[in-house]
Amino acid sequence: MASPPLNALDQVGGLSIGDAGMVLESAVARHPTWYFSDGNVVLRIEDTLYNIHQSFLSKSTVFKHMFALPPSDGQEGGSDDKPVVLQELVQEFDHLLEFIYPSLDFSITSYSLDSLCMLLRLSDKYDFPDIRTHVITQLLTPHNQGLLSWQRSLDLGVRHNAPPLVVAGSIGVCLQAQALDADALHAIASAFPENEKVASLLHARERARDHLYAKAFSEHRTPSCNNGCTSLMRIAQHLKCVLKDASTAGTEKTFPAVVKRMFLKRESGPNSGNFMDIYNCAKCKEQADVLVERVLNTAALKELVQEMLPWCRAIKPLPRPATAGALLL
Repeated sequence: MASPPLNALDQVGGLSIGDAGMVLESAVARHPTWYFSDGNVVLRIEDTLYNIHQSFLSKSTVFKHMFALPPSDGQEGGSDDKPVVLQELVQEFDHLLEFIYPSLDFSITSYSLDSLCMLLRLSDKYDFPDIRTHVITQLLTPHNQGLLSWQRSLDLGVRHNAPPLVVAGSIGVCLQAQALDADALHAIASAFPENEKVASLLHARERARDHLYAKAFSEHRTPSCNNGCTSLMRIAQHLKCVLKDASTAGTEKTFPAVVKRMFLKRESGPNSGNFMDIYNCAKCKEQADVLVERVLNTAALKELVQEMLPWCRAIKPLPRPATAGALLL
């Protein structure tokens, strides 16, 4: 494949080549961690110099194309006086390098949601496909999905061409307990300019509510644990309340989160001789996520929504929630 012309590199947006006559200002300092003595590509970000190994940066298609250009006299990146200048933030680029140079104690699970979103932007911008895949996978974990609004998920998915995030955002629209206000509808229209996609998504939302109504009015008489609790029936009752009056959702956004909060909020009654009020026994409270999933069957709901939306059908289904802590029947 032919190397891109020099000006093609400037189209990346943020990658610029320093002037041939640029001199190193006194305020510029070498990075205490990412300036390697045996590095062979000098980068400058803000007032910090990096000396990185070309073999590691070549995992990026953008940098790989840059390195494929014929060398020239005084080529940028060869010394502190002539670094390749990147229009990024030091703190953000440091996070990216932690992925490029993973240490033994490196763990992506320690990254905050904002850091993961930033890493998605950088890995997409500089085309680090492996990093991009890892970040998207982490954004789809149950913990981060609980923090990531469907609006942000849709925006990230569309902006960075990450279909799994578009799927997650679409499902989030259908799981939102509260009515869609003007801001929510604007977010949907921004993500899907095509009217037919907006119509499909709103139709899928109605089908999702049909699914939840069916679950709310189903029989759930099986004891939820060996204490004989009727928690499953009570969860269904909570679901009815939310479907009837969305204002009961409070600060929670999704049906599963609202129902779980209502379920855990109820207090157990006092002991009376050999009788114990087991309205919410300790075992059931520990397994609240499993019980709510059992009644609402949100995994099946997500698959239903994904099947209804044309842009979701080709995407691998989102992982079902873990079923650790099996119910005792």
